[in-house]
Amino acid sequence: RRRGEGPVPADDRYEEEEEDGGNPVGSSSSAKTNNIPESWGKASNDTFLQLAPDRFISKIHRYIHNLINSMQKWRGAGLQAAPRQSLGESMIVFTGVFCVMLAIGRVENLFKRNFESQWTFDSGIYASSLCIVFALTSAPVGQPTQIVLAHVWNALVGFAFQQIPSDGVDDFIEYANLADAERDGMVLPQAWKAALAVAFGISGQAFLGIMHPPATGLAFTFVENPEWGLSNLLMVLFGDLMMVSMSVVILNLFRTKQYPMYWFGYDWNFSYNSCRKNR
Repeated sequence: RRRGEGPVPADDRYEEEEEDGGNPVGSSSSAKTNNIPESWGKASNDTFLQLAPDRFISKIHRYIHNLINSMQKWRGAGLQAAPRQSLGESMIVFTGVFCVMLAIGRVENLFKRNFESQWTFDSGIYASSLCIVFALTSAPVGQPTQIVLAHVWNALVGFAFQQIPSDGVDDFIEYANLADAERDGMVLPQAWKAALAVAFGISGQAFLGIMHPPATGLAFTFVENPEWGLSNLLMVLFGDLMMVSMSVVILNLFRTKQYPMYWFGYDWNFSYNSCRKNR
């Protein structure tokens, strides 16, 4: 009954009780009967059974669409390659790389003749760095702080993985085929050590914002040369000092060149709010 119509007459109340199976109006069983029909539960189950295959099919369609989209990306984005440099700029690159590489190579030979192996370094690790510094002078990955910090990071990563024993085992299959007497505790195969060191080196550079691609080879070098230690890292930093200082002097002699573009240009913010905002 509507509000304001007064109490329900006795005769009407008895008629409603008879229609409701003998339960008074307002009881719990009456509410269940009137408000939640029994067919609703069966309908919800049927609806779920009908929607479950549709959801599964929609996921399959989405995965297929992503796969097709990834294959379409193989054609490229249609961008143009970097323009070639003029003959004059190429001569600047040749002169600078030749002078710096010759100086670093001479210092390497000097240390090898007069000092022990732990106080030497491989001048070959600077070949790729010189390509970036002189041919891609304005590239962020070739700035001095990128070079130094990336070398330090990758050397420490390689030195850390160097401490994991491998016992000359190259893969887990080879380790599984060894006899129990030949197994000396838990080891990490050499190939896995090198792969993990390079992976940690690159991902760490990306996270820290110190990308310098040629420096990643230093992690591999430390893993593959057990005799290399922290003293070799100091020699690598000495080579960095030579390369950066000579590059600054040579490149700034030319009107079209400037190096470095910055010395310190980092904005490290590892707060929780910034990470959540970036997501």
